[in-house]
Amino acid sequence: MVFSESIISPCFPEENWVVEIKDILENNGEAKEVVVSVFEVPEQLRAANPVAYAPQLLAFGPYHHFRPKLYQMQRFKVAAAVKAEKDWLVVDFQQLVAQIEGLEFLIRTCYQRHLNIHADTLAWVLAIDGLSLLKVLHSALYYYKNLPGSFGKNPFAEFSKRTPDLDMILRDMLMLENQIPMIVLKAIAEKRPGSDNLLLLVDFCETLSPLQLTFKPSASEVVKHKHLLDLFYQMIICPKEVINTSFKEEKEDELQDSTMEITSNPDCNVFKKLLATLSKLQFRFAALPEKLMTLLLSSLELLGITPHDFFDKDRSWIPTASQLNDAGLKFSTCESINHIKYDNQTLYLPVITLNSAPDPENILSSKLTSEVILRNLVAYESLSKDKSESLPFTRYTQLMNGIIDNDEDVNLLKKANVIKGDLNRVEIAGLFNGLSESIEPKDRDINIDEAITKVNRYYDNTLRVKTNKILKKYIYSSWRFLTFLASFLLLALLALETFCDFYTCRVMRFKAA
Repeated sequence: MVFSESIISPCFPEENWVVEIKDILENNGEAKEVVVSVFEVPEQLRAANPVAYAPQLLAFGPYHHFRPKLYQMQRFKVAAAVKAEKDWLVVDFQQLVAQIEGLEFLIRTCYQRHLNIHADTLAWVLAIDGLSLLKVLHSALYYYKNLPGSFGKNPFAEFSKRTPDLDMILRDMLMLENQIPMIVLKAIAEKRPGSDNLLLLVDFCETLSPLQLTFKPSASEVVKHKHLLDLFYQMIICPKEVINTSFKEEKEDELQDSTMEITSNPDCNVFKKLLATLSKLQFRFAALPEKLMTLLLSSLELLGITPHDFFDKDRSWIPTASQLNDAGLKFSTCESINHIKYDNQTLYLPVITLNSAPDPENILSSKLTSEVILRNLVAYESLSKDKSESLPFTRYTQLMNGIIDNDEDVNLLKKANVIKGDLNRVEIAGLFNGLSESIEPKDRDINIDEAITKVNRYYDNTLRVKTNKILKKYIYSSWRFLTFLASFLLLALLALETFCDFYTCRVMRFKAA
């Protein structure tokens, strides 16, 4: 059978494909200089919250530039680019485009997706988007920091009469698929007088980051990063020597021994309902099971074990903040994610600031912006690193998700100043619980996992947890027998009650001596 349809896309002729392959072969040595850094977010991550990964107002770069929904803001970007060209550049726009076009092959290697776009079109797209990105950042920072040159009540007044949603623009700038390679931003900065033009990227990250930043790079260090999101990531994760995180078997065994295995727990509601039914019978001896259970639970509470601890499911890999607090563990703050540790019954965590809405007087981010930042940093880390490398930021979000289960856990971390900001406790719990929905639990980091191991070891050695383990091993594991026994007692008492109702049993009373 002969198919009439060609495997080559109509908008990408075969001749173009041949030319592109020849260019790749001829520039094979040059290709090694730049690795992929602007990735497509996998569907597994995107499905958790699609809005957090796709720009909603401004597209920067070729992935989303021509989307109809976003193209309506093209005039806004062009106006910002024109203003930047007039105020900053020592060359005209055509010369800048020509220089960017000369970097075409290096630029294409930065993008994971094949860019089916002509060289001159790609250069124009990146020139406009790169200039507008830098101009919007410059205007916003100058306005909110009250620096000389800021304009009235609208940070964009110098190039636009409209006042777009700044918080939405900030979210779009920090999305992984919306990044512009640093080699393009460097080419633009070199055409502007001064040697520290890209430091405004550092100021932007410093102002917007929900987490404490570990260092502030110099202008010469900024250009070594791959793009804005990579710079943001490296400022949060303190640069250090590459650590091979392929754990040795003894390390994994130690970690697994310090955590409780996830088992399929029975539904204890059946057993409790049977006891409740027994207690409703009219005979005096029918209340015996309830009294015995009350006595048992009262004894457990003297040891610090509540009915919730006994009947609830086991924790998976780390206790919640409330459980740790009840066991005597405290929380305190540390400098950064790389400094997370457990020492002297205290878990040290970096400070994170979460706000419900952007502050009109500052460039502080809202809950939505913080979520976009966290999600895209996780996506970038997981996609840009080799399987053998450590994933500290991902592991940090997993740790926070593990110790935060509800608003009570958030309240404890707020009291310890680990979490700051005006975002309410329920939304904070939902934020962290949602972050790890599509993250593999095997993602690890040596420093954080060492702290987790020590926390679990301390928690498992407390009297309360040891007693709870013994009870679950010898009593809770026998739930099938207990349920059968309760069912048998219920049927026997019901039969006895029916028999006594039919034959009118006498109630025997004993006189006191």
